[in-house]
Amino acid sequence: MNDSHSPRSSYHPRDSRSKPSWRDRRPPAGRPRTAPKKNLFVNKSPEGSESWLSPWVELKYFTYNPAVFPRMLGSVSGEIAPGSLVHVYDKNGELFGSGFWNETSRTPLRMVYHGDAFGERDWTPLWNGP
Repeated sequence: MNDSHSPRSSYHPRDSRSKPSWRDRRPPAGRPRTAPKKNLFVNKSPEGSESWLSPWVELKYFTYNPAVFPRMLGSVSGEIAPGSLVHVYDKNGELFGSGFWNETSRTPLRMVYHGDAFGERDWTPLWNGP
């Protein structure tokens, strides 16, 4: 079978035409490569959230997976610094656990503990040893 007439081959090493350089494949100047990220987590606070431990994040769905994606999240308490330890509440307003927050990540919430309140003071016994 002759390879030069194959519809699948668009470039052949012995072809006299050259491949386009990487500069030819760039988007035109002045146009952003991606759309700017909008803040997905600006919602009104749920009822009763005034008594929640701050900073807090509310879940829309129950999950025991450590990686929580944006669609699974409800409200967020204001601006939270990336890498902060946050208290996680379920859709019923009950404390669900704690996790690390990074709004710009594909998984903005990483759960580290399921259960009662877990704070920075709880990390020290793990580091000090016996």
